[in-house]
Amino acid sequence: MQAIHNLSIHEPSIFVPAFTELLPSLLDNLLAPRLALRAQACHALGGLALGASQIPPSHTHTRLSEIVNAVLTDTSSSSPSSPPRTPSRDSMLIKTLRTTLGTHDPSCAAQGPVWALCTLAALIVLLGPALVTSTKLTNAVKGLLALSIRHRKSSVRALACVVWRPLAWAYFRPPLTRGRDEEEVEVEEQAWEDEQTTKPTAWTPAQDKRRNDFWKVVTTIVDMGAGVGTVGALLAHKADDKRSASRAITLLEAMVTRGGSMCHDAVQTLCQLVSAPGSAAKVVGADEEGDSDWDWAKLLPNGLFSADPGLLTIDFASLSEEVRHVLKQTATVADVRALSASELWMTGVMDGLIKVWRIALTQVCLSWDAVLPVSRSSFPPCSVGVVIDLFVLVMSSLNSSNHGTVCSRQPSEDCKAQLKTTTMMTAKTRTWCRNLPS
Repeated sequence: MQAIHNLSIHEPSIFVPAFTELLPSLLDNLLAPRLALRAQACHALGGLALGASQIPPSHTHTRLSEIVNAVLTDTSSSSPSSPPRTPSRDSMLIKTLRTTLGTHDPSCAAQGPVWALCTLAALIVLLGPALVTSTKLTNAVKGLLALSIRHRKSSVRALACVVWRPLAWAYFRPPLTRGRDEEEVEVEEQAWEDEQTTKPTAWTPAQDKRRNDFWKVVTTIVDMGAGVGTVGALLAHKADDKRSASRAITLLEAMVTRGGSMCHDAVQTLCQLVSAPGSAAKVVGADEEGDSDWDWAKLLPNGLFSADPGLLTIDFASLSEEVRHVLKQTATVADVRALSASELWMTGVMDGLIKVWRIALTQVCLSWDAVLPVSRSSFPPCSVGVVIDLFVLVMSSLNSSNHGTVCSRQPSEDCKAQLKTTTMMTAKTRTWCRNLPS
């Protein structure tokens, strides 16, 4: 099974299709009586899932999804007399995952929540868009993740936030290929490369409705950088998509409302969104190279799927160290692209950005005897210095030569008035800061 993992990652286009028919055996070994065999099956499953994510959509993904779907929805081992919608009607694999997620002091990795979360992440990737359009599968996965979020060990809760990235990845996948000839599949693969198949027109109205319901699940967790990753994925395709921009702003509003580290992430992401490409490195956490293309692998950290050695071999008491290592492999603020001038002038975008900024101001906590720093660079994260300078970046980005003449439409009078009000508020806030008693 180690060979399945390694070969699937190193040559996915060759070995993922070849190993597809071995998937039922891997899923059976997840329920094996020997714990070592369970851990090996989880590791092999992670490699197969990671390899499948690296090849264009094809019938192979459809077959992988069908196999996992059949196992997760198989209730033949349950009692026929059991009433519906009870845990006893779940498949054996779902029951096992639920049991291990509820374990607080496992004697080995294959008996605890780490094994369950690594397995669940691989199953999410293999299911792909079938998870998004199936209410039954969505409810099953949602219930398991909700259980992990309530775990009393903080590192397990953090790992559950990492698993939220594959959920977002599955949401943005194109529809599975069903009953199409090779020519149609090639056209779809080219469309995927051209970043077209994730648009709403690729789905039927019924599927789009289920995707909207699934989106609510994706946005449930925004902690531990999960919200930043989702915002980055929303804006991955450099197209003037009003719905994506609106959803990104709504997600940032949810993050900033919750305060703490999530507010910090939201404010830094706001700075990134309104920064010109040449000034992206000025945002905290950005690299010197500025904007870069979105890397979908940032939603599928290698440490979550290649967990031996790693999450499956680490001592449960030292789990936090390995979880931090996995979190470093996920998307950061620096990976989120800046909004273009045309996107900034879209109806509602400026209003949404200003609304998030105003909410961020309410999250700033300073005692009256606080000594304020004298320069912006010396402010602590998510402090007044970052927030009051946010829309200075908006004004500069709209006039920046880096944007060129992307947008030919002139801003409306209402938008001009809003920008003028924002500038006045920034000046007043600076004055308020200077007048705080020392």
